[in-house]
Amino acid sequence: MECFDKTCKDDIFLFTLLLCMERLLTRMNFFGILNLTILLLVINLAEVKAQQDPQFSQNMFNMQSVNPAYVGIHDGMVASVLGRRQWVGFDNAPNTSVFSFSMPIEILRQKNGIGLNIISDRLGFENKTFIKCNYAYPLSTKYGIIHLGLNFGLYNNNIEAQWYVPAGDDFTSPQDDLGTSSTDEGKMALDLGLGAFLENEKYYIGLSISHINKPETKYGDNLALYLDRHYYLMCGYRVFVDPKIELQPSLFYKTNISSGQFDVNLNCRYNKKYFGGVSYRVKDAVSMIGGFVFKSAVQLSYSYDISMSRIKKPSHEISVVYMFKARVEKRKQIYKSIRFL
Repeated sequence: MECFDKTCKDDIFLFTLLLCMERLLTRMNFFGILNLTILLLVINLAEVKAQQDPQFSQNMFNMQSVNPAYVGIHDGMVASVLGRRQWVGFDNAPNTSVFSFSMPIEILRQKNGIGLNIISDRLGFENKTFIKCNYAYPLSTKYGIIHLGLNFGLYNNNIEAQWYVPAGDDFTSPQDDLGTSSTDEGKMALDLGLGAFLENEKYYIGLSISHINKPETKYGDNLALYLDRHYYLMCGYRVFVDPKIELQPSLFYKTNISSGQFDVNLNCRYNKKYFGGVSYRVKDAVSMIGGFVFKSAVQLSYSYDISMSRIKKPSHEISVVYMFKARVEKRKQIYKSIRFL
């Protein structure tokens, strides 16, 4: 009965998110989407637990890894790397690396976006690798430009033979567990995702679904692992205090139906070069974020997480974004990205 309820809730949430996308594409503005955001939070914010997708603090600079519709938003090619060390000092804690590349291309006189994501996420005896190709198609509306995206690629999950099991009678030893293996094993599966992203001069809103096909990897006859669908919602606004000072509040929410994670962020950017801010991840951590932009082409940022959970260990995250100056097309983009200025 529990599995049936989980499946039904998953389908209901998928329908709700697709409704959000439909509203995003047709007749709703920023505040209308926020009303639906509140509905999603009420459904899933009651319980916050671990999820299968990697966790980041600099979500506002890492959109492409969770939303394929983000590719091609900038005028030129963009490459970025991100590294996260979570709970430093805790044995076998999460260690995540991300490489992203995107560029606009012209197909039939229409600007499109393509990109590539490579994500490595190591946690305990599991080492997950994602390689995904992204494509996005833009549509002009009275609210701004809406990008519709999809990604497809491969997901590899490698399980080590060395298992870390706590001592005590309440835990099953690797020798008695039918799901364990005596050798390292890696299995691969197809991974699919969808997304939508609206941007204009004042705000942005994004919705996406990862692992829409629930990729499964099997290890022998006794163990099968699959990835839950993860649903993402991201939105941000820009407020000019004066010509040189800009406030950028943003929200980021992800859920796999069983649990949800909600981040609230406020960044302040000075003279389009220096920025700093703070994020709060509900029931988990407070993050301090800072960075600068060098010659309008390279952005370097760092974040430090102060844990508020039972694991009282800090987390570190560093991100480098490089925007190439090569011109891809003669026509200028209508709206300038509000995440890299």
